[in-house]
Amino acid sequence: MRLTFYRARTSTFKGSTSIYFNGMYHATLARSAFSSLCASPGLVNLGIKPVKVGDQIKDNFESISELELQGGRNYYMRVVEDRNVKVLQPVSESEALAELAGTREQIHTISRVTPAQVCRSAGAAAPRPSEPVQTITLSADALFEFAASDRNALGAQGRMALDNLIANVKANYSSIKHLNVFGHADPIGTAQLNERLSSERAKTVRDYLQENGLQSTLITAQGLGANALVVSTCGRTATAKDIACNSPNRRVTVEISGTSR
Repeated sequence: MRLTFYRARTSTFKGSTSIYFNGMYHATLARSAFSSLCASPGLVNLGIKPVKVGDQIKDNFESISELELQGGRNYYMRVVEDRNVKVLQPVSESEALAELAGTREQIHTISRVTPAQVCRSAGAAAPRPSEPVQTITLSADALFEFAASDRNALGAQGRMALDNLIANVKANYSSIKHLNVFGHADPIGTAQLNERLSSERAKTVRDYLQENGLQSTLITAQGLGANALVVSTCGRTATAKDIACNSPNRRVTVEISGTSR
C-alpha cells in the first residue's frame, strides 16, 4: 500500500517539515511538496519535526501519531499548521489528490526507512469537493483523573462524554471518512512527561471510540504535549492555583471528517 505525506500550496510555515516513520527519518518537505513510501499492513508510528533555518532542531517530535494500516488501500497524510504546531492529518483520497495537483515530489532527501521503499506518484485525479471537518473539544479534566491517562482513569463522566460523542457521530453523519484525536497537556511538568501524557490520553480515547461503536472507522491518535495552549498566562508549577488556571489547556480534540445527514 502507498502512504503519501504532503504539504499543500497554502501552507504558511516558512520552514520545512521532517517526517519520521517508526522512528526512522523518511523525508523533509518544503511547501507544495510530497513524498510517498510503500508499507505493509499493521500499526505504525508517524513523527513530525519542523525545520527552520537558524533554529535549533528539536530532539523530540512536535507530534506523534499512531496509524493502523489496512491492506488494499492508500493513505494520505497532510501537514497541518495549528497555532504554529505541525501535525499530520489523515485526509480522504479525493481531497488529497485535489491538493496534490501541481505539487512536486520531494526527491532531494534520502529516506532511511528500512527497507526504503519509496513509491513514485501515479498521477493526480481531477479535483473533487472535500468533506467539511468538525472539531469537538472535550475537557481532559472531565475525561480523566488529574495527571492520569489510561482506561482505569477514565471515569463515569468521561465514559458518558465519549458515549455521547459516539451517538452524535452516528446520528449526524451518513458516512465517516476518518476521525483524528488530539491530546493536549498543560505546561506543568517536563516536556517529555506532557508529550507522553497527551499521547496516551489520545490513544485511550481512540481505543474507547473504536471499541464502543466506531469499529469500522479510521481513527488516528496524536499527542501534542503543551505545544498548543489555549491559555498561556498561567503559572507552570503544581500549585492549586496554576492547576486550576491551566484547566482549559488540558483537553482532547476530535476532528470528524465525513458526510453529514
